Amino acid sequence: LFSDYPVEATAIPRVGGLLDPNFELIGGMRPSMVLALSEFRERTAYLGHLGLDVSVFEHRHISGILSSLEELGTTCGVEERAHQVLEGLRREMASLRQRYSRGPQVRVMVVVGETSSDGKMKSFYLSGSDGYYGDVLALVGAKNVVESPTVASPTVSGEGVISLNPDVILHILYPSRDAEQRRAETLRLWSKLGTVPAVRDKRVYVFDQDFASVPGPRFIKLARAFASAIYGAKD
Repeated sequence: LFSDYPVEATAIPRVGGLLDPNFELIGGMRPSMVLALSEFRERTAYLGHLGLDVSVFEHRHISGILSSLEELGTTCGVEERAHQVLEGLRREMASLRQRYSRGPQVRVMVVVGETSSDGKMKSFYLSGSDGYYGDVLALVGAKNVVESPTVASPTVSGEGVISLNPDVILHILYPSRDAEQRRAETLRLWSKLGTVPAVRDKRVYVFDQDFASVPGPRFIKLARAFASAIYGAKD
């Protein structure tokens, strides 16, 4: 349903990144609408003070992504197209649930971000049971080994990973120009925890595509990629 962003998007003026938007530049451009994630509600309130129309969306859960699509369709006057997209997503979600709901659940751990510092392993940031990656795992019938909410246990040491004992590790890295080198280094670091089933059985998978680290409508694409790694499934 969703292809990668069109090439024309590269011609749009940059106004900073997700964590460091340039509010003065945004205000000066006088956009008709500003879209923001709920995590940055307080920071983007400044734009509201400038008289800009700011719409805040919650993408920490798949349900929030679906709701934002519906709201955007209404706001932008393309309700029919939004309805078509939503129906397509829901059909694919139902298909994934049906395909992977049978059989024993594979125990999976999702790691987000870098795990090294000066070539040595550091604490791991894990996705808990309450967030986006937990939703994607549930969609393909896998079990998140982290049963607590993300906020309650954001990081864990190598010893903690051993105690969690995952069968599969899915490691999310942010896109970069040296992706191949970072993937190799990440897998090398994981090899130090050889007693962990996922490491021992060579079931550590690195995802550094942009759709892997940006919660949005391409969660279906990520779900398929997760399923391929967990079950060896093919699209």
